[in-house]
Amino acid sequence: AELRAYCMVEFAKLTDLDVGKKPKAKITIKNFGQTPANNLELKFYTPIVSTTPQHAVLEDENAVILTAQGKIIIGKGIFKQLEAHEAEMNKVLLAPGGQLVVEPEFSTLTANEFEEIKSGTSIVCLIGTISYEDTFGQKRKTRYATYARKNGKLIHCKTGNDYT
Repeated sequence: AELRAYCMVEFAKLTDLDVGKKPKAKITIKNFGQTPANNLELKFYTPIVSTTPQHAVLEDENAVILTAQGKIIIGKGIFKQLEAHEAEMNKVLLAPGGQLVVEPEFSTLTANEFEEIKSGTSIVCLIGTISYEDTFGQKRKTRYATYARKNGKLIHCKTGNDYT
């Protein structure tokens, strides 16, 4: 391994997946590298989709979700973008071995959304990017793509989880 920063999601879980509640995510970002990560920026997107994703990734300002039924492209205006939390976390320095815990709160689940998640016909996706500069000024990006069923346990999509 190179002497550089490696920032990745160490732990993630969704809670309060219930009608009338605001689901919450607890995401732990860790620098697994040996040098600091500078200007750390986080983006999160949380679409609710009606199938299990095989691949989910952020491309420009859209989430692209590839399912067994085909490709779904979701513009950022259609689902929840955690803008306030994103703004809070811009330009953070993360030391080697350092952790950053982010606990965004989503919009309240409607009865229809909750029933679809409870019945298993819909799932909640948590898709995002961690952008930063290593100590040598090289821009780096980690993409992660997960989804959760009614128990809130996040499962990695088969692809869409990578880093540069």
